[in-house]
Amino acid sequence: MVGKLQKQNGLTLVEALLVLGILAIVLAVVVPIALSAGATQQAQNESRLIQSVASKIQNIYNPRPDFGGLTTVVANEIRAFPENMGDPAVNRFGAQVTVVTPPDAAKTPGANGARQFQIDWPAVTADICSELAASVGNSVGVDVDGVEVFNRGVSDLDIGAIGANCDDGVTVSFVYGKN
Repeated sequence: MVGKLQKQNGLTLVEALLVLGILAIVLAVVVPIALSAGATQQAQNESRLIQSVASKIQNIYNPRPDFGGLTTVVANEIRAFPENMGDPAVNRFGAQVTVVTPPDAAKTPGANGARQFQIDWPAVTADICSELAASVGNSVGVDVDGVEVFNRGVSDLDIGAIGANCDDGVTVSFVYGKN
């Protein structure tokens, strides 16, 4: 039987290449979204941790008129940081977290430096820096590598300054204060 069609098993080379091309396009779209979601989650986790540390310090210092004498050593002594961060406290980027009073640059109009403290979060990676710096929470100010990007009551969150200063290894500083 000349002209009888044979049944084909499997895919032709063209069909296989077409399937691979479609898979490559789908992966090119999905992978960056998944990585971005992971960085967003990490930034949110870091932000919650920083807010928790600040809240604990504020609660302990609440009866006092200011944060005078607050240092990294004192913050570790009062167990402001979770135990899993160690003593001295080390962030997820492997760098030692510092707490200082007064902050490098006091924030808010008419700021009194002794009534504010600063948490420095060093060695932040570029993939989460922007989201971490933008998560101001109840802070009165945020700096990225010494550049002010937020000052409550003085300047709104400066997304351009955050983008311009976020890079691998920067320090994001959060300033908190008494009302």
